Amino acid sequence: MKRTQIKILVLGPGKRPRKEVADLLARAGYTVTTEAARDGKLSGRIVVLTGETAPARTPGRRTARGKVMNLQQLREHVRQTQGAVARRASVSQPQLSRVEGRRDHLVSTVRKYVRALGGDVQVVAEIGPERIVLRDV
Repeated sequence: MKRTQIKILVLGPGKRPRKEVADLLARAGYTVTTEAARDGKLSGRIVVLTGETAPARTPGRRTARGKVMNLQQLREHVRQTQGAVARRASVSQPQLSRVEGRRDHLVSTVRKYVRALGGDVQVVAEIGPERIVLRDV
């Protein structure tokens, strides 16, 4: 997929507005860089690279909420092979490889994958500053 750059001009005094917008975009999975404004009056610009998300580019990157990884990076982080995880998830290794390569997953697929790694999945809705753990999802 071709990468596209989007530049966002953030108005406001100081660095805080730019940092808040950059953090929000990074949590959404975008690769984000910031540039200071040249005139010193504006907060600055945010460059968002679309078409390739940050987790695929920077394994184990940290955000305010913790580490960001895709499924393959998570498996490698816990030092498991595709074959071993596939056996525990009751799928073939090629099927597991296809799951790791996808960009969109069913919650049930992610839950099965993470349980095969020895973990569990919680679905959390973040609405404003509030974090709500969803049950029966």
